[in-house]
Amino acid sequence: MVLFPTLALQAVVGEPSITAWVRRVRQSPALAQLCGATTTTVPAVSTRYAFWYRRYPDPDRRRGGRRPGRLVGHAPGRVSGSPV
Repeated sequence: MVLFPTLALQAVVGEPSITAWVRRVRQSPALAQLCGATTTTVPAVSTRYAFWYRRYPDPDRRRGGRRPGRLVGHAPGRVSGSPV
């Protein structure tokens, strides 16, 4: 997996911007090789943010997903297993 080495190298280099870091690694074959990737297999910016939000969820941020109380394939107000 290439994501962890690129994140570690980003911290070592001190690049605070994820977007700038991905651009920099994609333009430098040497940096990509240090991360264990090629310039075409560097994880995208969205992959890094998705990882970050899964690792450190923000309770105040509502990101997509289903709303509570809504189940896929069920009519509103109908309890599963109840007579029609």
